[in-house]
Amino acid sequence: MAEGTCPACGHHSQFTCPNCGHTKLAHQPASPPYMMCLQCRYKWSSLKCTRCGVDIRANQIRGDPLKLCFIATELYGPDSLQVATLRQFRDQSLLVNYLGIRFVRAYYHFSPAIIPLIRRSSLARAIIFVLVSLFVSLARWANRRADLRTRPGEFQE
Repeated sequence: MAEGTCPACGHHSQFTCPNCGHTKLAHQPASPPYMMCLQCRYKWSSLKCTRCGVDIRANQIRGDPLKLCFIATELYGPDSLQVATLRQFRDQSLLVNYLGIRFVRAYYHFSPAIIPLIRRSSLARAIIFVLVSLFVSLARWANRRADLRTRPGEFQE
């Protein structure tokens, strides 16, 4: 559940998704920051105070951080560069189009079942590690390309 305090009237509110009404919301401290519904993937940068109607910006709303990289977290650790790379790729490349959203939903659905396999079998862990490492390399490349597209004039082929 996301919650925040109105900067104008001080009213404390608990928020739901303005699109589907779901209560599981994640705070994404991107630039600019936004909130995202974990059910329908709707994103928004502010919500109205339920008392006075003033906009409460996403950086004033507390919610769970969007940290759902199950397999990479198991392999590399939660604060690793690889996990950060995959999260950036998810947020900037996958969650901005229909096929990417479908891929992320499928990943969130199926990947928790893979964790016990990684923990039980060193062979499975090694194979999955190689596959995820390749995906991390692809994500790193895509992130660099995306960063260059957002800074015109710096990219030369």
